[in-house]
Amino acid sequence: MELKQNLLEDYKKDKIIETNNETKNFLIERDNEIFKLYQQGQILQGYKMISKLPKTIKTEYGDIPIKRRLYVKYDEEKKKKI
Repeated sequence: MELKQNLLEDYKKDKIIETNNETKNFLIERDNEIFKLYQQGQILQGYKMISKLPKTIKTEYGDIPIKRRLYVKYDEEKKKKI
């Protein structure tokens, strides 16, 4: 019975890790899609990407650390953030 319990716990841990990794990969892919559209000028006109910041998404199964791009409204004439 104890072996069965350990196998179940291991399976649950593996599924949680797998789900967190899938979520992390989805968020990274989405950030990359947004950046590609930004580079093509299809979205975020008047904004400038200034950096990649760490972000932690909290879920009931644990924290998911990612880096995401930060965009700010930028005034080209005054050369500063709005």
